[in-house]
Amino acid sequence: MLIAHVWTDVMLLAALAFAVGALLRWRDTHGTGWLAMFWLVLVFAATLRHNGLPALLPLAAYAVWLGLRSWAVPPMRKRVTMIVAVAACALGLQSVSELSAWSAQRYFTLWSNPAMWDLAAISLDANEVLFPPETRKPELTVDDPRTAYVPYVSVPIFTATQGRVIGPFFPPRERAASKLRKAWLAAIVEHPVSYAAHRWRVTRALFGNKPRE
Repeated sequence: MLIAHVWTDVMLLAALAFAVGALLRWRDTHGTGWLAMFWLVLVFAATLRHNGLPALLPLAAYAVWLGLRSWAVPPMRKRVTMIVAVAACALGLQSVSELSAWSAQRYFTLWSNPAMWDLAAISLDANEVLFPPETRKPELTVDDPRTAYVPYVSVPIFTATQGRVIGPFFPPRERAASKLRKAWLAAIVEHPVSYAAHRWRVTRALFGNKPRE
């Protein structure tokens, strides 16, 4: 299982790879079908992630340059078109920087994801719920993470427990983050063998000891 933004990364990479191939194919063969596919795939890639623009705009500018070079366009019109293309690229990159600056103002914890995964594994060995109340629903039982836990990905802890486990990311100053940190460290200190066993299972899974589906 992969979380949603990983799938968009994979799709964006695939779309960009195809777009580059289609553009180079059009450059060599001048087949209009390849050019049409390039622009269609480029538009599709632009819908996947807003931060994909820095990769898309240079390809678009290169396609415009190739078109101007191959078509009978007056020199003055070529220069005007290139100026417009460069300005569009600059404006697009500026938009990306503005979006990134806005996104950077929203801070969330990253360590809380593996922390809750560790707590789920230790809870199973201890046969008790070790999640702090701020990170779970009251009806959560130890059977919920028992059916969701797998040693090679943390996502099922949050998706297969019917929302009973809350998270995995919290604002750093939120009460849930501080409570989770304390519960995580306390669980490691009180159950070091369970923690080490869980981490060993994760390490083995990362190196390929994972069931094939």
